[in-house]
Amino acid sequence: MQQLTQKGWLDYDEVGVSFKLSPVVQEIVRKKNESLRADCEGLIVALNKKLLYEPGTGHFLNASYSEAALFARYGEMLVGCFKEADYDLAVLYERLGSFHQTRGNLPQALQFFEQYNQLEKVLFEAYPYNVAFKNELTIAYEKLGETHADLGNLPQALQFFEQYNQLSQELFEAYPDNVAFKNGLAIAYSKLGETHVSLGNLPLALQFFEQSNQLEKELIEAYPDNVAFKNGLAITYEKLGQTHVSLGNLPLALQFFEQRSLLGQELFEAFPDSVDFKNGLAISNEKLGQTHADLGNLAQALSFFEQSSQLSLQLFDAYPHNVAFKYGLAISYAKLGMIHLLQDELIPAQAAFVSFYQYCKALYEQAPDNIAISGNYAEAMAIVAALRLFQGDDTLSELDTAKQHFNRLHQLSEMEYFTQKSALVAQMQVPGADVRALIIALSKF
Repeated sequence: MQQLTQKGWLDYDEVGVSFKLSPVVQEIVRKKNESLRADCEGLIVALNKKLLYEPGTGHFLNASYSEAALFARYGEMLVGCFKEADYDLAVLYERLGSFHQTRGNLPQALQFFEQYNQLEKVLFEAYPYNVAFKNELTIAYEKLGETHADLGNLPQALQFFEQYNQLSQELFEAYPDNVAFKNGLAIAYSKLGETHVSLGNLPLALQFFEQSNQLEKELIEAYPDNVAFKNGLAITYEKLGQTHVSLGNLPLALQFFEQRSLLGQELFEAFPDSVDFKNGLAISNEKLGQTHADLGNLAQALSFFEQSSQLSLQLFDAYPHNVAFKYGLAISYAKLGMIHLLQDELIPAQAAFVSFYQYCKALYEQAPDNIAISGNYAEAMAIVAALRLFQGDDTLSELDTAKQHFNRLHQLSEMEYFTQKSALVAQMQVPGADVRALIIALSKF
């Protein structure tokens, strides 16, 4: 061992008592070993299994978050060794992309999803009649769409979701009895709907959500005990409810949120250890709470917000590195602050909004490229500043900072949503403005 160290083949760490193989030697060994890919097959398959995740939350199913970070590091070292496209290697790129997506590193996630997409394109072009490769390519387009949407690149997101939808339709039309392809098409419609909501095309978004809902209804009618289909149907009710909120149809929105809650409660009670179902129930309670608040049912709204906050806190405490769970907890504090302010309870409102700000700031530091997180950080900044303004403190400079943040996000994404938020902050700075009402309006997102 000492001779190898002297030759420069190994780096010896006397303090940590460890050895590291020289990068030059590593590269020589790789190139000399013609069977390297075959030798690594077991490792690649094992890493794919270890980095398996829940589609809805990114939560790791076969590893802790610290273990997943180690496995992802191994995977990143491994994928660079091979240039030829193959199925297991493509899946590893997808797993690595999802790992970084879950942890909030969207630029890194995008790089891996782009590699995943390229490999799947090569495989599908080489084997155009291979249904599995075509289905994987649809997933690759979905991942690219999701990541661009999170980055605020809505035109690119829409383009990828349209490609996802086209391939999903082709698969479903070719194999109408394949329930997985039917469910995939339902998800594709939902993704198109979400993007059109962000683009402000609400009637078109509603059409896509209704198509998604219809397919999920057909699936659950045919397979009433299928958990995935029941969860898919619950999500379509949530999307329909949120769209009707945006369209001003609150009573109809409430009906959809109640249907979503009923299914979500059934799933959580049947599978109380499911992280995805607990997260879904937390979101469901938040949507019900906001709708009841909008309808003036403040006591009911507070009850739902408290339930949502409790579930979100449990998820965050268990998995603090998951961006989605930290985000859910931040939102729950914003909703609690809003309802306390509506009830003229300034002290608990301020405490909740400060917690909202603290978690948004931490999220922004962890995932600064996520457009929704950036927007929430600006909202939290403005709300906390406005609360001090409401109490007579001069915080105009902080409000200016929040307004500039919203304007930057609008330039980045061209989403009118951020322009509207900026306008609310500007109104706060007008002498004699109803700051309390503006804070409540700003906390509705």
